[in-house]
Amino acid sequence: MKKASLLLLFLLTFSSLSYGQFANSQKRGKWRFGGNIGGTFGNTTSILVAPSAIYDYNKYLSWGGGITFQYAGNNLNSATRLGVNLIGLVNPIEMIQFSTALEYSRIKFSDQLPSYIPSLFLGIGYRTENVTVGLEYDVLHEPGKSPHLRTQPFIRVYF
Repeated sequence: MKKASLLLLFLLTFSSLSYGQFANSQKRGKWRFGGNIGGTFGNTTSILVAPSAIYDYNKYLSWGGGITFQYAGNNLNSATRLGVNLIGLVNPIEMIQFSTALEYSRIKFSDQLPSYIPSLFLGIGYRTENVTVGLEYDVLHEPGKSPHLRTQPFIRVYF
């Protein structure tokens, strides 16, 4: 309950500050689509498909959402992950991007009942045109339960 209250307070504060700061900008109303596709093959196979869409409110602020599907498996076990997420991006200057993403995932291992895991990522990245490369930190990370590392690199692409 305490984590949920802090999360709600953070999102409301972030939304209010962002709207007030960027409400009068000239550039408005552009949808962009992109996401992440990845995979590894070897002793363990992992396939990730995560499309998303964002709406550029102005040149500083974008909001959006997406879905995630991931399969990972080896000879002994396999897992699937389905998730939905909400994304917020802030570009204070052209080359820097701050991000927040709230994700809720359903994870099912082949030999267990499914579990449901929330994640809240805070990130910073270097941005050039449609590509951002950076690091994100999962504030809600629980070792042994979370499908992500606490801190992980990312490459974000939107067209």
